[in-house]
Amino acid sequence: QALEMPEQEQVGRNRIMQKRLRRYDIVRWADEFTDKLLHAKGLQREMAAKALTYEMQSKLVNDFQRSDRALLLLDYDGTLVPFSPKPEEARPGTTLMSLIEKLAANPRSDVVLISGRDKDTLERWFGHLSAGLVAEHGVWIKEKGGGWETIETLTSEWKEEVYPILESSVDRTPGSFVEEKGFSLVWHYRKADPRLGELRARELINN
Repeated sequence: QALEMPEQEQVGRNRIMQKRLRRYDIVRWADEFTDKLLHAKGLQREMAAKALTYEMQSKLVNDFQRSDRALLLLDYDGTLVPFSPKPEEARPGTTLMSLIEKLAANPRSDVVLISGRDKDTLERWFGHLSAGLVAEHGVWIKEKGGGWETIETLTSEWKEEVYPILESSVDRTPGSFVEEKGFSLVWHYRKADPRLGELRARELINN
């Protein structure tokens, strides 16, 4: 892939790498490595995921079939679709869209799609559905048949303090990047080494 990569893309990637190396040199790396090594045990606590068993699935299906009305809160990113290396590529396929359309058209079901995507993207993908939409994990809400609203007045002033913290994680995690949205910042590490990305993510949560 590297041998066949267009020269312009090679130059762009090298500039990003060189910029990271200038900011994150060996002295800074060694200092942080030594500090973090002293607290490694605390930073590496694992969180066990709960799998949906066959019995749980059967109960959910039976409960849905017997109910007079059902509220379906559907998480999109990483649930209905797998995480993509590039967030903009996480668009729904024809099979998934057909399934969501059938659920939304069911008069006994109220469907709400919840996503970290921005509201314009969700509107473009699902705006035609008879369903509720939640963008940026709750910043923007669109009830079925309504328009986009925010629960309260929000500002983006906090970004000035948070962005440098996320940028530091980018410096120390090759392949990661920061995505800026209207009222949120997202640090993505899907293209980074999985173990290093998970470690950095736990650091951000704990700090």
